[in-house]
Amino acid sequence: MVRESLGDITAEYMGDFQTTLAGTHNDRFTTFGVSAHLDPTTVERFLAEVGQDPHAYAAITSAQQAYTANVVNDVMNGHSDSTVPTSEQLRNATRPGGIIAGIMSESRADAVLDYHSASDQEFNDAAAEKQKWVDRLLGMGVDKAAERVPILGAPIGWASEDIQESIMKSIERDTSDQSEGDATRTYLKGREAVMDSARTAVDAAARNGTFNWDTVQDLQDSAANGADDGHTTGAKMESSGDAS
Repeated sequence: MVRESLGDITAEYMGDFQTTLAGTHNDRFTTFGVSAHLDPTTVERFLAEVGQDPHAYAAITSAQQAYTANVVNDVMNGHSDSTVPTSEQLRNATRPGGIIAGIMSESRADAVLDYHSASDQEFNDAAAEKQKWVDRLLGMGVDKAAERVPILGAPIGWASEDIQESIMKSIERDTSDQSEGDATRTYLKGREAVMDSARTAVDAAARNGTFNWDTVQDLQDSAANGADDGHTTGAKMESSGDAS
């Protein structure tokens, strides 16, 4: 129960965790309230430990994808004086969430394949219970960006269904046929999931703008590449730290 509660707290402070791990000061990565000023090393070790709990993993994964979707929508539809191409901004936008996803992937592998402290079924079952974080984070993002980011439709409905489906797909896995320590396939599944979630965020945000399909496809690739880079970094952090 302690880890589950810590997972919910992490979800609440997703902005702080993303900015800390990515080492960014970009004001797109807003925190909801006063910044917690977290220490990067402590954050990585904390996530590596807490992420082994199925409920904490589900809460953090749900919040990460919803928070990233908000940042992606801000990049694509918000107002900015930046002259950096949108494609590059999207890579920067999805990388922090990718780092967290990479740490979570390794933590889940530790729990299921190494320590046998939880099963894939337990992780899968926890996914549906943490969907509240999708609407909560998307709603908080709308409140923060109400004056500069156009949102079509219901305040939290613009991406909720898409993000929820993406989260369920990314969490629901089966590694029961893998031998202990065979983390390669688990890593690749996590990598694929975070790249798909980045593409989903771009697709949802594109419906708030006037992008043609060729542009959307290119932006999806840029966002997926940023998430992929982050996932690689996060997985290396967790593995090299062996904090779990």
